[in-house]
Amino acid sequence: MSPRAVEARRRNGRRLLAAVVALALAASAVACSGAEESQPAPTTEAGFRPGGTLRLGVAGPTALDPALAVPTEQAEMIAIDLLYDSLATDANPAEPDLAESFQPSEDHRRWRIVLRNRVFADGSPITAEDVKFTLERLARLGSASLAGTRLDIVAGYEALAVERTASELSGVRVLDQRTLEIDLAVSYTQLPELLGSPLYGIVPRAAVQAAGDRFGEQPVGSGPYRFVGRDGSVVRLERAPGPAGEAAGPDAVELVGFDTVGDSYAAFEDGRVDWSLVPAERETLAEAAARYGTGAFRSFGAELWFGINQHDPAYADVRFRQAIVAAIDREGIARQVFPGRLPLRGLVAAGVPGAADDACTTACAYDPDRARALLAEVFGGGPVTTTVVLDTYDDPSQIELIEAVTADLQAVGIPVEHRVKPFEEYRSFVVSGEADVFSFGWVGINPTQEAYLGPPFLSGSRDNVVGVSSEAVDAAIIRARATPDAAAREALYREAEQRLLGDGVAIPVVQLVTNQVVAPRVNGFAGRLDGTFDVTSLWLAD
Repeated sequence: MSPRAVEARRRNGRRLLAAVVALALAASAVACSGAEESQPAPTTEAGFRPGGTLRLGVAGPTALDPALAVPTEQAEMIAIDLLYDSLATDANPAEPDLAESFQPSEDHRRWRIVLRNRVFADGSPITAEDVKFTLERLARLGSASLAGTRLDIVAGYEALAVERTASELSGVRVLDQRTLEIDLAVSYTQLPELLGSPLYGIVPRAAVQAAGDRFGEQPVGSGPYRFVGRDGSVVRLERAPGPAGEAAGPDAVELVGFDTVGDSYAAFEDGRVDWSLVPAERETLAEAAARYGTGAFRSFGAELWFGINQHDPAYADVRFRQAIVAAIDREGIARQVFPGRLPLRGLVAAGVPGAADDACTTACAYDPDRARALLAEVFGGGPVTTTVVLDTYDDPSQIELIEAVTADLQAVGIPVEHRVKPFEEYRSFVVSGEADVFSFGWVGINPTQEAYLGPPFLSGSRDNVVGVSSEAVDAAIIRARATPDAAAREALYREAEQRLLGDGVAIPVVQLVTNQVVAPRVNGFAGRLDGTFDVTSLWLAD
């Protein structure tokens, strides 16, 4: 692997851990508001003008390669969603996109996928070989890519991505130019929803191999817009050739780069861009809401919770874990430490189809009296002799968070110690299995319950940082994965979530909310849970 490729991979791994393992909520570019539900920006026919140029204000460098994009970087998700299409739509339930059809076997372990007759931005046909290449390229990134890791359900993933004994993903087979089959290691009914994420945008094998590590500098996409060029800090995109570019929407999109979200927002206020995130400071958020409304605010699929290490003997007694959970005023702390964020009321993010409105109604409700009663059972009515160690990193909001949690635990008689590490050290420490009660961020890469329950809580999963191993939870998730009926599947996931919360393996804290402002001339705007929006549904007024 070339030095540039090594550095790109390191960059992706660093940013992935930074974004997912420990979300810096106080300084996040994904700002937040207090609106739990948002409405699309108003749409009107007055002043309709087809075409035009949409200007998006983005902060920092923006990856134009789906293999390097990070799911908590909203600007990157928007960029790759513009440049690349996936096999299915980014929705739940998903609809075929580049795929013409998904044909599962009866047990949903083999999927035949037939592609539409579509082309890349350079005019070359999108083939089954390109799809196989795209999936293998992501899988090879291993733990440096959430999208790559999620392909662990595909047969042959271990040999390719972990053991490095295979040169291809054996579970993906090309049958002809427009047809491929995917064999899975498990029954999985929501493969289209998984592969609908923009992170699985299909790339052309020939162009990637020709460009090598520089593909993201001159990307060739499969989506509704094609890369035209860069002019200083501006990336210009125009409608792509073929059916993808024939959809409605602006003729061109400009990604206007700024050093910070504050600079981007200032440009929006000056009328230089049509869209921007809002800085996370409370005063700025309130001002933006008052001036521009909250029509574009909506929940974002990233969340923060405390994990309780199931391998640590100190937390082996479920009653002690339940006491810790019951002692913490989660919603009060969320309002105090993260004003405007959504209190997280379960393990599945709000906005995901099938998510319970409040999974914590009983399982993780704030109840100091119950906490004291449980502690009396565990410690025979005497003082608590086990000290809870709270682990986090050196961010002001995280320090404030563990101080607030400490006050609640001490109020019921639980002694507490803090272990605060530099961020670079913490991101490795938190996945080492040595943390006690630790702050952890998670993001689902698609809007399904499985994305929030399977990877972080299934026995044997690489992302199971709490070390939970529950036959009942595993059984519910495995059955849910194999259940075609949406209502029955959702009920099984809710059962798994309730068992996890009842066992006290995680303590929900907050969920991010995308705070974005949209110019009055932009009509038809509706944001998604992953921070993207369908640009082809927009039209610009004069």
